[in-house]
Order: sequence, then C-alpha cells, then structure tokens
Amino acid sequence: MSELPAEFDHAIYVSHPDNADLHGLDPTEAWHHYDAYGRHEGRPCSAVDTSAAFMALLPSEGMLLEIGPGSRPCLKPGAYSVRMLDVFPTDELRRRAERENGDPAGVPDIDLVWQGEPYRELTRERFDAVIASHSLERQPCLITHLTDVASVLRIGGRFFVILTDRRVSAAHYMSDSTLTDALAAFVSRRTRHSAYSFMADRLMRTHNESGAHWGGRHGADPRGRLPDALLRDEVASAMRAVRTASGYVDVPAWYFTPDSFRHLIDTLASIGLSPFRVERVYRTVRPRIEFYAVLRVAA
Repeated sequence: MSELPAEFDHAIYVSHPDNADLHGLDPTEAWHHYDAYGRHEGRPCSAVDTSAAFMALLPSEGMLLEIGPGSRPCLKPGAYSVRMLDVFPTDELRRRAERENGDPAGVPDIDLVWQGEPYRELTRERFDAVIASHSLERQPCLITHLTDVASVLRIGGRFFVILTDRRVSAAHYMSDSTLTDALAAFVSRRTRHSAYSFMADRLMRTHNESGAHWGGRHGADPRGRLPDALLRDEVASAMRAVRTASGYVDVPAWYFTPDSFRHLIDTLASIGLSPFRVERVYRTVRPRIEFYAVLRVAA
C-alpha cells in the first residue's frame, strides 16, 4: 500500500508561488501560520491541491468502483478496470443529461443500479479502491453508505472522496451536518431523501461561484428572506414537487467543511457506527470549491 502525501508539507507551504510572503519560515513557524491563518485563507500546503493530483493517488492496477458518475465520470474504462454504480441506469442518465444541457455522450455504461439495497447484494466483486466525486453528499443515509462501501472493498482498499466545501458553494448558509443528522437518517433506515433535504435544496441556496465566496461575497442570506409573493410561490412550488415526486429525487443531504467532515467520520468510527476512519483530508485551496479525503477501514 503506497504512502499518501502529507496533508501539510512545510516545503510546499513556504515555497509555493501563492505563498511568497511565507518564504523563510521554519517548520514550526509555518505550521503555526497555517493553523492560524492559512487554512482559512485557502493557502496551498500539500502536493494534493487539485482534482488531478488527487486522482493520481488512485491505484493504477486492480479493479475500481466509481459511485455516482453521472455524465462526468472520474474514471475512463479504457484507462482503468472499473465498474460504475449509479442510482439511475445508463439510458435515464443520458436523458437527464439532455434535459439539463449536459453531454449524453459522456455518460458511461452503468454496471450496477442501486435501488436502496446493500451493495453486497448488487455485486460479489471486491474492489481495490472506490472513488466518489460529489456523490457522498447526495446519499440518503451516510452511515449505511459508508458500511456499504466498506463491504465491497478488498482488505487494505481505500475510499477516495471528492466533496463540496459548503462554505464556498451554493450551500454556504447551510449548517454542517452533525452526528444527530447521521443518526436520524440511520435510525429511520432512509433510502430516499427527506422532505427537509428537498426543501433545503430549493429554498436555502445562494450562488455557486467559489471565487466570490472566497472573497467574502456570499449573496443574500436565504434565512432572512422577506415573506413576499415570490417566496410564497417558491414554497408552494417546492411543496408540490415533494408531494408529487416519484422514485429517487437527486438532492444534497449532507453539508461539510474539511474539519466537520473529519470530525463526523472519526466520531462515527469511534462509536462503532462506521468502518472507516480518515487517513487524509486535503483542504480546499482558494479559489476552488472542493476538498479531498481518503478513508481506510479502521483496524
């Protein structure tokens, strides 16, 4: 099993072109600066600071599983031995891509269509690594999902996750997901999204321009909207959509920052409700919108 790059690398932090004001700091000074300021400023501090660098950590051999590829898969079947798992079959994903001005040709062949059953019932294969790009946040039950992923990993396999940092996204005004949220979904055996998740996605969004968020321009706070005619119409539309929805509704259910994600995953492991612990979290780098995590099954 290859060693992963460090989350914080002193040499990169003090020599990166974006950190010219930090040249000359020793390792202790650099860490204290990063801990107090750099992490909040989105300063680069690791060899893994882009999605390309993160994807380069995936094993080049063995069988991989990608969860939720949609029309923009991370893995190309010609470059990797990979199975694709999604909540929608191939034809439906292509129709959705057409409706949403996406690229139907980019939709890969879906090998495994999830309908709420445990992953081990979908396939008997075991994978050397699993990759999920912006799909973990859209799982109805976080605890069940983590258990399912672990059940199809080979011993020593890793779960590679690309996640939206809610602070610099359309979910800026949402609260971080908590242990209570995870427990509520697990106890209710949730396999479809709650009305709350649907409503929050409709009514609690702001703009999705990460650069503006990094600059402190977050847009109007939806929590303070005036109860005008527009809001009444949007609420009525959201309620009709929830009541008439059939099948799976694809909306976010979980909201994270790098710190809150690490805390929740390790808390779930410590209380025996997740097989995974965090091996690495590579923090969000300005002006990007995402961060990266690697999970390993806890010993």
